Amino acid sequence: MATLADLYLVGTGIYGLSQITLETRDIIKRCRRVFDLTHQHRFMKKLNPTTVDLDPCYWTGEEREVVYERLVEMVLAAVAEGPGVALV
Repeated sequence: MATLADLYLVGTGIYGLSQITLETRDIIKRCRRVFDLTHQHRFMKKLNPTTVDLDPCYWTGEEREVVYERLVEMVLAAVAEGPGVALV
């Protein structure tokens, strides 16, 4: 992988981090900013120190449209700063 895409949407597998692919791990390590909704923030932070834990933004009790709009705005703001953003 020579160049970074603007935005990566990657997952960890149906059983969580035990199924994370090498490609996903590499993307997470190389990205400029990683947004994490895995509930495994410590592990993600080890892969990439710039990882942002989205749990506090997600579990607010607000209507899901409000929550998702806020998450979209956060991710797209990071993308606007340049390539190398991942949403896990």
